[in-house]
Amino acid sequence: MKRKILFLGLGLLALALSGCMDIETRSCIYPDGSGKNTVIFKMDPAKMVSMAGSFMGGIMPQGEKGAADPIKELEKTGIVGISELATTITLYYADIRQFKNKGIKELLWQKENKGYHLKMVYDLSQLQEKFAPELSEGTSEEEKQAMDIGRAMQMQMLKGMQISFVVIMPGKIVNSNGAIKGREARWEMTMEELLKKKDLTIEAFSESSSPELNAEFKNFKDELAQAQKKFKEMASSLQH
Repeated sequence: MKRKILFLGLGLLALALSGCMDIETRSCIYPDGSGKNTVIFKMDPAKMVSMAGSFMGGIMPQGEKGAADPIKELEKTGIVGISELATTITLYYADIRQFKNKGIKELLWQKENKGYHLKMVYDLSQLQEKFAPELSEGTSEEEKQAMDIGRAMQMQMLKGMQISFVVIMPGKIVNSNGAIKGREARWEMTMEELLKKKDLTIEAFSESSSPELNAEFKNFKDELAQAQKKFKEMASSLQH
């Protein structure tokens, strides 16, 4: 019985900790259309520890002591601070205009009025279908209830999750439907808000260049060469 309670608690704990996660995607685009997309998964360790303590305390039988306080244990070692936990993955492309993604129903990148224009329209219907799939004919009441519970757990997991989209243009951004800061435009929302939208439009107009662009573009080309090498190595290993 204790083992079942523990496994249930660990499952709920995993869902709760997922709610501590924020996701940011950063798309950097250069004049020739090449660029990179970096996805950053960030977790707040303070929230993680707090939620873990609450969940484990809730499932421990009365009178049974849990693990030692992790903060106090860290303080004993002389640690006085901790950074945000972050995991990143970066994908590179030679020309954004050739990028194919079922979730993007419109993609525009072109030079316009001595500057650049980017427009991406995301179709969110596929994302919504994953969290609210249509029931097939003949679905039993027991299966429907199980799916309802599953959806409720998914929404609890996503509650409070912050989603950020950032676009970095070649020059200073002069107009956008996002929040502008220099060469960057940003769109922020919770996952709950995102799931209520039919689509998401990201659009920005920028000047043609910036003082730091040449050096930055050279570094990007070096990164791209290394990324292409890793990509070929991965493809080769999968073929054997």
